[in-house]
Amino acid sequence: MKIGVKLMNRGLKRKRWPIVLSLLLVFQLLLTGGAALADESEGHAALSAGPVTLLAGNATWRYFDRGKDLGGDWKNVSYDDSAWSSGQAPFGYPADIATAEFGAVKSAVSYGPDAKKKYPTTYFRTTVQAAKVSDYQQIQGTFGVDDGVVLYVNGEEAYRFNMPERDIRYATLASESKSDPRTVTADLTAILKSKLREGANVLAAEVHQGSASSSDLYWDMKLVANPDDWGSGGNPSSGKPTAIALTYYDDPKTSMAFAWYTSDKITGTQLQVVEASKLNGNSFPSTGVQTYQGASQAISVYLTLADKSNHKTTKFSSHKVIADGLKPGTAYAYRLGDGTAGNWSDIGTFTTEPASDNGFTFLYTTDSQAKTQADYTIWKNTVQQGIQKFPDAKFIVNTGDLVDNGDVEEQWMWLLNEPKDILSRLPLMPILGNHETQNYNNYAYHFHLPNKSQTDATPEGSVYAFDYGPAHFMVFNTQYSGDSDPVFKKQVEWLRNEVAKTDKKWKIVLFHKSIYSVASHSGSTDVKFFREHLAPLFDELGIDAVLSGHDHTYTRSYQMYAGQPQEVTKDGEGHVLNPKGTVYFVGNTAGPKFYKPKDEDFPYAAVSGQPKKQMFTGVTVQDDTLSFQAYTTTKGGSTELYDAYSMKKTAVKPNKVENAKATLTADGQMKLTWTAPSAGPAVEGYRIYEQNDAVGPNWTAKVRHADGTTTYSYTVAKKDPSQTYRFVIKAVSGRLNSDPVVAEYTTGK
Repeated sequence: MKIGVKLMNRGLKRKRWPIVLSLLLVFQLLLTGGAALADESEGHAALSAGPVTLLAGNATWRYFDRGKDLGGDWKNVSYDDSAWSSGQAPFGYPADIATAEFGAVKSAVSYGPDAKKKYPTTYFRTTVQAAKVSDYQQIQGTFGVDDGVVLYVNGEEAYRFNMPERDIRYATLASESKSDPRTVTADLTAILKSKLREGANVLAAEVHQGSASSSDLYWDMKLVANPDDWGSGGNPSSGKPTAIALTYYDDPKTSMAFAWYTSDKITGTQLQVVEASKLNGNSFPSTGVQTYQGASQAISVYLTLADKSNHKTTKFSSHKVIADGLKPGTAYAYRLGDGTAGNWSDIGTFTTEPASDNGFTFLYTTDSQAKTQADYTIWKNTVQQGIQKFPDAKFIVNTGDLVDNGDVEEQWMWLLNEPKDILSRLPLMPILGNHETQNYNNYAYHFHLPNKSQTDATPEGSVYAFDYGPAHFMVFNTQYSGDSDPVFKKQVEWLRNEVAKTDKKWKIVLFHKSIYSVASHSGSTDVKFFREHLAPLFDELGIDAVLSGHDHTYTRSYQMYAGQPQEVTKDGEGHVLNPKGTVYFVGNTAGPKFYKPKDEDFPYAAVSGQPKKQMFTGVTVQDDTLSFQAYTTTKGGSTELYDAYSMKKTAVKPNKVENAKATLTADGQMKLTWTAPSAGPAVEGYRIYEQNDAVGPNWTAKVRHADGTTTYSYTVAKKDPSQTYRFVIKAVSGRLNSDPVVAEYTTGK
């Protein structure tokens, strides 16, 4: 369902707006008994008290860094720490270690006299004041840690990160060594509500190294009650939008779709959009604003893996809305909420596609899946480095396994919130993977995507298409396979219909399970099925490139046709010139999980390997070229070119068919006739579809061209003679369709 009702248009005359608003208010009251538009000055009853900072980042702590085991008393409230050193966080070494949340080290600590045998543990203590603890509805801790930490509140353990699940002693090492400090956010509500006291409270932390030769140490934290922003994990009690996702639902030149979560108490869905040039600093203007109403859905989901094990669900509202009627090639600012002052999102921006089909670049990623917030910072880094390398990218593609557990919400929150500075301005076009699966709806809750394919694939929006520039993108759901699978068959017909309808020069398919890869999944039953059935289909349809994931290695195939690598010719600029067949990519991983390539020969693989680094690919689409630049990246920010490939297409589309007609035969069938183009490029065949799906969902037909034959016909089985049919006939030359010609049948004409 397309959601997006524009309430206020810049073209409305000012004097007529009060009348229109009054009518809208009355209409909404009649339908729901509630207010259609909320006055920002009133707002809803508060969902929670305002945020209370119990401990700010960069606070002053006492610390002990003398390489001595302090036993167990050091964490108690009564312990005398007056002989300890004092300093401002962050603490650690070396001096240039930093996090985005807390910054660089402000107070250096000692690791001892031997760099190869560093002190395993450093101790920290500070005091925080708390008042009206019973009013705290949520308590959130944010930690900057390298390598592991155990936090105590008033002498009792409250939290541990990257530490073994056993008694912790001075010599205990962290579970693993971290190459960089991690920033993690944790919900401490349940444990701290019983441990915090009115007045003074002692926080004590022991930070542990992962090895004696570890190169760095880092410690800082903040503690906030009733936070407005629940970090990247999402706050089920907040009225402010979280997990904001932009997608293309309709024409990228004139529209943008949005989805987000809030507390289930928030049901209003409102989007305000204004040309970015009209922003007044960080304030949203009161004039020139277009306002759209969307819809929300009450959902119950598992927030954590532990919740899933315990069958405990959390309620959210999933909101969706579309901004349409926008200007092509225009930068817009927006904010999301329910129309009340306290519930607006931060101001974001986006830019519509230019009116002309100019060249563009997008970022291709895959398999960001992870189980922890810390590992989603790897996905964040991959996206950041990709956008830094390709700053003009118009959108981001992730070809599946976005999360590790498709029904665990905190992973979706981390996926969308960790890189929210980027995803608040660039659409993320998702592809369903086997970890999201067709059995969970979380994918559909988080993305506002068209559900028009008529394939019965689930979840909604897992099969869709969109245009950008001179390219047509088709997203296929590889959770369905097998000769008898009706959804797979319907998707095949959908692909044929999409290719018949498009007038774009480049055709790109996006799906998860790669046909041509080099790791363990290359021999899977479903992958073999796709190789047997989809590869010939792509030959038939003239697909230029297939972008996929699943096998967590990098693979670029040769140009593949009829299951065989094809010989290619390059021009003087290194472009593969008018290649036959399709090139297939597997983009390794944008997350923490790597697979090992099999130790065997893969005759379809032109380039393959496992660099054991995350990867992203910048894909540049021009009118006559399609280019790929694949880079490796690391958490430290280094990027290196791993592979590059470019195709050039000089062919031109064929001329239109002539004399197209649709007539009813004596036995009630529909007969289509036409003549071949009298000039232009050589024609190989003809594609036919009905403009309004009157013959059936995704119906298409193809007729071969025969040299020397100029007149062609095709008979459609018996149809309702009282109905109007508009059959579109296109000539096909190579990978290109001609302009459409309509053969219309109307009763009595």
